[in-house]
Amino acid sequence: ISPEVLCRAGVKVHRTVQQSGQFVVCFPAAFVSKVCCGYSVSETVHFATPQWLNTGYQAAKELKCRRIERSFSMEKLLYQIAMSESKRENGVILSTMTSLLKDLRWV
Repeated sequence: ISPEVLCRAGVKVHRTVQQSGQFVVCFPAAFVSKVCCGYSVSETVHFATPQWLNTGYQAAKELKCRRIERSFSMEKLLYQIAMSESKRENGVILSTMTSLLKDLRWV
């Protein structure tokens, strides 16, 4: 889809040019498209703050309801967080992770 079509549909489109040694940070719920104009070596690093967890959970739930393939398993992420926190005996986090996992299972 061309940027012009997206703009006419009311979608905000931004352009950035990344120079060598620079980072581009994309925020939650942003769609990203890349165009390479020559030789390119790139690396993508996915990271999230604790505040992102609810956004990611809601997105995973929506994708699961629509039967859309996900790029990673939210269930696995929640499970790994729970396992990590179980060693610290963090009951609040464990309770939250258990609730989210049960909810995702029944979607």
